[in-house]
Formats: sequence, C-alpha cells, structure tokens
Amino acid sequence: IADHTGPTSNLGIAMVGAYKDFIRYINDEGGINGRKIRLITEDSRYSIPASIAAFKKLLFKDQILALLGPVSIGETKVLFRHIEKEKIPTLPFAPDESVVKPYKRYVFPTTTFYDNEWGIIFDYIINKLKPKNPKIAMATVDVESGKVVRAVVDEWAKSYGLKIHHETLPISAIDVTSQV
Repeated sequence: IADHTGPTSNLGIAMVGAYKDFIRYINDEGGINGRKIRLITEDSRYSIPASIAAFKKLLFKDQILALLGPVSIGETKVLFRHIEKEKIPTLPFAPDESVVKPYKRYVFPTTTFYDNEWGIIFDYIINKLKPKNPKIAMATVDVESGKVVRAVVDEWAKSYGLKIHHETLPISAIDVTSQV
C-alpha cells in the first residue's frame, strides 16, 4: 500500500519501484524455498479511507501473506488494530517510533525514524557547518507525519538551544514561495 497518485506519490512510486526490483531479484534467484513471490500494489492516494480499503482488498480478496506499507504514519496507525486482529506480518515505511512503541506483534519497520534523521541533520548543521547565530526554519504539511516531524525538530532544536520558525502548509500546497 503506497501513494501512487496523491500528494506524496513521488515517494510512493519510488518505493513500489524498489519493491518490484527487489522481488524480481528474489524470484530470479529462485524465490523463497523455491516459491516465487507475487507483488500486488494498491494506491492509497495518501488517504486513510483508501488505505483501509486497500488493506481489506489485499487481505480478503487477494489473500496476501504479508503487507508492505503503508508509506505514511497516519495510515499505518489506523491499520494497527486490523494488523493485530488479522495477524498479518506488516513492513510499513512509517518513520516514527509509534510504529514499534508500544510493541506491536506483527509490525516490522523498514526504515529509521524521524528522530534519528533530524538528529543527524542538526548535528551536521551545528557541528560541521558551525554557523554563527543559526536561523532555522522548516515547513511541514498539516498531516500526522508533519506533526511528528515538528515535535521531533522542536526537541532537537531545544537540545541545541535553538528556536525554529515553523510554517504549516496544507497537503495540497503546490507553491510555497511566499512562505520561503
């Protein structure tokens, strides 16, 4: 489950392409225990209702063995109870600790979390670039992942004694020139 046509489709399409390449490689090497893997992709359009519908279709119609995705924090959080109830191994690309804390029996994250990523960014800015009086601004979208990123950035900024200027954008924003 990934965004193929919505506002984060640039990430979703790249993820699906990577999954296709990896599964093609596994199948070319003989599959898993001699069995080929079939990848079925569903477009969530970065929408929770579409993600739930995709999950149900994949699980009940296609009878999947495991789930790759969703690619967003909000979609993943909503599916936790369904994943647990149906006991479906899930590999989400949702870079937030809520994916594993508290422990979730069938969820296996495939990426690092935003707090690690932003720690590296702040470390680079402060310790490598060594700016005098750094002024940092960031723009996030008004969705679950944007809220998570904002909280993480605020924590890192606080640890370095910095203030961050935030701009919150609608998910539909195409041009952010005025905010910049």
